[in-house]
Amino acid sequence: MTSTTLDDRLVARMRLPARALVGLVALHALLALRGADHHGFLAGVIVVEVLLVAFLAVETLETLLFHYWIGERQGVTVPAVVRHVVLVVVYGVVVLSVLGTSRAWTSCRSSRRRPS
Repeated sequence: MTSTTLDDRLVARMRLPARALVGLVALHALLALRGADHHGFLAGVIVVEVLLVAFLAVETLETLLFHYWIGERQGVTVPAVVRHVVLVVVYGVVVLSVLGTSRAWTSCRSSRRRPS
């Protein structure tokens, strides 16, 4: 068993995004319960929620892979440039995936709206 402070650093990095996610989930519930007429705003809230969840997942995986597994367990120091290049690629894929999926979702949803 290794003594590590990685959990403290991870919690410190995730505290603000997790609080923002809780606030957005509450806003999402409020808009859903009120029968929001602002479908664009609701879609924006959903996209930001998914991006925050993806951010939390990527940060957790980065901590587990780079800092814990490779850094502490294997004893290898990963250069910061390599870590940042990998993170830029991963975040790029995540953002493009979320935005592509949300655009397809909102166009499908808007085409199913009933005429008033």
